[in-house]
Amino acid sequence: MPLIVQRFICFVNYLSLIGMYGICQVVEIISASIGHMMQAEFTALRDCHGNAVLPVDGLSMADWEQQTFLATGSLISNSCKAALMLAQHSDALQQQAYEFGKQIALAYQVCL
Repeated sequence: MPLIVQRFICFVNYLSLIGMYGICQVVEIISASIGHMMQAEFTALRDCHGNAVLPVDGLSMADWEQQTFLATGSLISNSCKAALMLAQHSDALQQQAYEFGKQIALAYQVCL
């Protein structure tokens, strides 16, 4: 089964679980992550074998960071934020968790 289909199935299960608790904001931000992942599939920085690559001529590091955010960062950062939303932490702490997730995604991509 293609990775994109596996991701989609996982997200649908996740969203239905969260929906049972009536947390609409959490469903909304995780849904946005799904949209970002779909966008990343069509704008991927990949070589002929499908492996992620660092920016080449004409692409900046900002382009790479944006692509990484779309592919994995949005899900990780929004999941961190959603966890703190569900735990009813402050908005400031939720934003810090979101930023932490973005940095984890960049670090993960560099390690690949």
